[in-house]
Amino acid sequence: MRLAVVGSGAVVPFHLEALAQVGFTLSCIASRPKSESTKKIAQLYSAKALDTFHQIEPTSVDAVLIASASHALHEPLNYFLGTGIPILVEKPAFRSVAEYLALGDLKSYPVMVGYNRRHYSSVQQLKTNLFEKKFNSFHLRIPENSWNGPLDTQGRREYLVNNTVHMFDLLRYLVEPEKIVVLDSKDDEHSRHTSVNLFIQGSQMCGTAEITFNTPNTYRFEFSGNGYLEVLEPIEVLSTYDGIEIVEPNRDVPIRRYSPKIDKNGFKLQKVDQSFKPGFFKQAEEFANLVQGIAPRVSANLSDAMKAVEVVDLIENPNR
Repeated sequence: MRLAVVGSGAVVPFHLEALAQVGFTLSCIASRPKSESTKKIAQLYSAKALDTFHQIEPTSVDAVLIASASHALHEPLNYFLGTGIPILVEKPAFRSVAEYLALGDLKSYPVMVGYNRRHYSSVQQLKTNLFEKKFNSFHLRIPENSWNGPLDTQGRREYLVNNTVHMFDLLRYLVEPEKIVVLDSKDDEHSRHTSVNLFIQGSQMCGTAEITFNTPNTYRFEFSGNGYLEVLEPIEVLSTYDGIEIVEPNRDVPIRRYSPKIDKNGFKLQKVDQSFKPGFFKQAEEFANLVQGIAPRVSANLSDAMKAVEVVDLIENPNR
């Protein structure tokens, strides 16, 4: 399968490694003029290096990967949507709901959006467990601590739409919310946003999500009920707890301790998530299937991607 690539940033080699494994051959790669990274990738795969995506001849390729900077995804995406070529585009695809709505029937396009966390073996195992064990509550912790830009209204939206949408998509994938409500949004004395709290009503359970900015913490997604606790922390690893162990106070430690008992026979990280960037190989497999006319089972489509951006809009305008 002949592949064209738009963009040559840090994520592209990870995509190409997985895509090559499932039968794709890089034909050409386009980025900005005189890009050294584009030249290096082209040389590595014996492909053509182009100065602009407009130089890609649609009839000469079977699929397109669009992995340019997030603010530059919309132009090549709009260009290739009109060709009917299967597309794998990095998240968030488009950055506003209006851009999605302008396309009409979003599910009619042969497009996958690169929300690769859906494909983590930990997430797939949790998806199965949620169906079998019937949990009744959850909590999602999103500490956005790597953003070094301004946290005013514009800066926060940039962060949410560039990065946090990954977790919003995961939330929608696992919980299938029927309603999301902004409970609280706090600013500091300089009007910089510090935290957002959401209430989510799903079809089978309810829960909360807490987003904090510049907080030294880790992502955590936990589900509880019926005597079980399932935790993604980090998202690549699933821990299952069954019951609780009580350690009574003693002379050395005069505090009673409660420790959830982990299921040692539970989740094991699959080899594929150690050999490739997590989620990328399974995502590449589904993209290869899409080229063959088989609809993706797990991957996000444009409709899913729009719903992730809708959460950003809700946070920015909670009373709309």
